[in-house]
Order: sequence, then C-alpha cells, then structure tokens
Amino acid sequence: MLGYGLSNILLPVRMQSDGVSLNNMGLVLSMLSVGFLFGAYYSRILLQRAGHIRIFAMCGSLTSVAILISGLYPEPIILAGMRIVTGFCIACTNATLDSWLSHSATEENRGQILSINQMIIMTALFSGQFLLNVAPVDDITLFVICGILFSLSITPIVISRQKGPKIEDSQSTVSYTHLTLPTIYSV
Repeated sequence: MLGYGLSNILLPVRMQSDGVSLNNMGLVLSMLSVGFLFGAYYSRILLQRAGHIRIFAMCGSLTSVAILISGLYPEPIILAGMRIVTGFCIACTNATLDSWLSHSATEENRGQILSINQMIIMTALFSGQFLLNVAPVDDITLFVICGILFSLSITPIVISRQKGPKIEDSQSTVSYTHLTLPTIYSV
C-alpha cells in the first residue's frame, strides 16, 4: 500500500509536469475505477481457480509491471491501460486479503482483525504519498521505488507456510424478481 499511495500521487504530478491536459489527466486517472470494477467482479472467480497465494502474487507482480511501464512510457493511452491493470489488481488484492483474514478469524475477533487491517492499509496509503519527496518527479526513480514496493509485498505471502482458504463454488441466492420500486411522483 506504500507503493500504491505513492503511485496515486506520482501519476497526476508527473502528468502535470509532462504538460498533459486536465481532461486527459482526469480520463487516465479514472481508468483505475474501471479496472477496480473488473477486479471486483472477477476476483471471486480467480480466487476459486487459482487460490489466494497465487492471486496475491499475480496482483503484486502485475501492479509492479504496470507502474514500471508507466514510468518508461508516460503517454496518456499507455498510462490509462496501466491504470486499468492497477485497479484490477488492487481490487483482487483487497478481495484476497479480506477473504483470507475473514476466513482465518473467529466470530469474536473478525471485526477487530478487519478493522486493524484497514487501519494499516490507510496508514500505508497516507504514508506512501510522502515518498514523493525522495526523488525528482521527472525521473524514473519514483516509479522504480513503487515497483520495488509492489514486488516486495509478495514475499511474505509466498513464503508463508499457511495455505490460503478454500473457496467453495457457490451461486448467488439473491432474487430480485419480487422487488418493486416506490413511485415518488405521479403525473
């Protein structure tokens, strides 16, 4: 999350430094949400297919590649594609972590564990922004630092002895056929 916090401030500052228009900057940065939407939708399928450890490793690796490519080729179309990849991977990572922590916790401590996890995530996101002062924005160094942080995040999960939880294949049981919306105004 340190790398993610840094990348979220680095990209708009770098695009402004490169003279990218505000409209293009907004479009590029909004692509993170597009990727996040796809990641939220497909994360369960990927977790069922490959498991928690492999998905976490894949996401760390792909996010590292995406931020490094963003530093090497700062054209808006490439940055937009890499933001989609980053959003997808961050959504899958969040689903993986929350699922794993929720599965590992008991009913008595689940809320406490998930809230501590969120506090750590938010602290890292906030702290990552201060890494912007480590090197010049026009240089590739900050992108490399992001890539290193994303790559290092994989290590503790991959070398862990604990196996990730097994996800059962289940279908949604929610039915919306009887849902009616109230009429607010009638003409």
